[in-house]
Amino acid sequence: MATPKKKSNIIQEIVEVDAMPITKISNGRQAIEFKISEEAKNIIEEFKENLVGNNKASTTVKSYIFDVNSFISYIESVGIVFTGEFNTSQYSDFIKTQIELKVKPNTINKRINSLQQFNIYLLLKKYMKGVIIISKNDRLPIN
Repeated sequence: MATPKKKSNIIQEIVEVDAMPITKISNGRQAIEFKISEEAKNIIEEFKENLVGNNKASTTVKSYIFDVNSFISYIESVGIVFTGEFNTSQYSDFIKTQIELKVKPNTINKRINSLQQFNIYLLLKKYMKGVIIISKNDRLPIN
């Protein structure tokens, strides 16, 4: 009787996808490492601490942080360093790109919600001067 192959978490390869390197792991799972500036990482860490401090569920925190990382990675992939402020066109372009990539409407709507919460946080911390995202108007219809 042949012995089953042992699963390993040894990294096999790194593939570049839309400014996000995806690290493929041998057991089929993927870990995503975002390319973002140190300043952006610091702001995201502050946001994460705020979420934890407000007793958000760990799954909610992970989801929000992943979505915010995706957004900032997108902004910075076109050469703009994120310093705590974004504009309507950057947000709209991100959503359009998500649609073009055929991301499911439910996922896009979840990202819109995450970015809305991030926008509110940035406003409260005085990084931004106004609200960019109004979630109900921005949501995609779900079939």
